[in-house]
Amino acid sequence: MAVVARQHIYQTLAPVLTQIPTYTGQEPPDDYCNRIQQAISFADTLITDANQANANTFIDTHKTDIYKSKVGGKYLPIPVQHVGNNIDTPDRFKAWLRHKYNELTQGSRGASITKLAIEKFLPTDTPETYEDRIRLLLLETPNNNAEALALLWNHLPDELYNRIESTNPQDIDTFFTNVKNAYKKRKPTTFSYNNNNITDTLSNLLVNPVNTQQNVDLDKIEFIAMRLGYPDDAPRDFNSMYKFIDMAMFKQGYNMTRQSTGYNIKRKPPKPQKIVRHCSNCGSIKHTKRGCNSKRKLKKMNFGTLPESDSEDDQNEEEYEEEYEEEYEEEEPEDEEEYSEEEDEPRYFNAGKKKSR
Repeated sequence: MAVVARQHIYQTLAPVLTQIPTYTGQEPPDDYCNRIQQAISFADTLITDANQANANTFIDTHKTDIYKSKVGGKYLPIPVQHVGNNIDTPDRFKAWLRHKYNELTQGSRGASITKLAIEKFLPTDTPETYEDRIRLLLLETPNNNAEALALLWNHLPDELYNRIESTNPQDIDTFFTNVKNAYKKRKPTTFSYNNNNITDTLSNLLVNPVNTQQNVDLDKIEFIAMRLGYPDDAPRDFNSMYKFIDMAMFKQGYNMTRQSTGYNIKRKPPKPQKIVRHCSNCGSIKHTKRGCNSKRKLKKMNFGTLPESDSEDDQNEEEYEEEYEEEYEEEEPEDEEEYSEEEDEPRYFNAGKKKSR
């Protein structure tokens, strides 16, 4: 009977749970777990009746199985234990999910503090969007942490800073509440940041700068590897990610050389292309024109467009002169005396040469 009743509860919750997407880190863990908790609450009456009829029909272990079934991507596989305790209650599951979310999304606490130090309340922000973005960096940070609160003060523009300073919030939650109240009363018109002196605060927070820098570098390597297609379920150690990046860059034509100052990425020189020579006579690539045994091709010429040779011009001139001389001899006057009288008069000819006497 208990198994049948439990199955009935699962079937009742199925339509509501299918509307909740698989968790892959798209929102803070607490917000996501609250959505699942609200979905399970629809069957509270059914669960209570089933447990009264048969003890332990639907207990925390079965509720935790629902939470686990909604996790996917890089959050798999889910370990059996977390901090020495079995993950068999919703509260223990939430604790593990917060730790995993912080590990995958924000890295170590030192990396989170570094990111928190460079944040600002931007002109495009509202108190809600600002708080949502900053809360992701404050996971597992106590509400009364004075160092984190000092960093939050440096996010504010001068106008908001001066108005909230009089309220003197003592914890993080009160700080966000006062920011909302001041923003609702009057939206800032200027966004100048002259109160940003966080050197001392950072020096106190980053107790171990060497390890923090290593964690920041590891986060950067992971970000680059993810951009190049690094699988979600692959190991997150430096050597594994470096080998993947090296191989991916090599396929794209780059070589990564390690130096004292970091990694230098140089593009591989292109391979020299082999020059292929062709025979200008037959077109073969096995020999050149000098060693070709084929008959040489005759070049086609258009003689109609070529200029006439000088020899042809000279021959035409000689033929023309001979014809003219014959005609001139036939037209000579019979009376040479008359011709002599008219000798003083100039004579003109249209073409040809004058016959010498």
